[in-house]
Amino acid sequence: MNKKQLIEEIASKLDDRDYRLILDLDGKFNLILLSEWSDGMEYVTRWETYDRGNGYVGVSASEDTEFIDGIYNWAIEAWDRYKNDGETNILNPWS
Repeated sequence: MNKKQLIEEIASKLDDRDYRLILDLDGKFNLILLSEWSDGMEYVTRWETYDRGNGYVGVSASEDTEFIDGIYNWAIEAWDRYKNDGETNILNPWS
């Protein structure tokens, strides 16, 4: 898990679709199209839907340090819970 990979993932998408951001079991951040989302997916943590046009994905979002730091700080906490207790599918309480 690293912040650079998070920034790259956020920057890699256009803000023209609805996404869910997850931290997967390998410690990678992934934006999943909401249309491809399955409630049976396993992940460490996820955030609420990033609706298109709201500025949560794309280059501008990736350059927003407060936004990125908020995601990353929660990811660290969730990752620790996963590594220490095996907890998965943790919903970000501040989403």
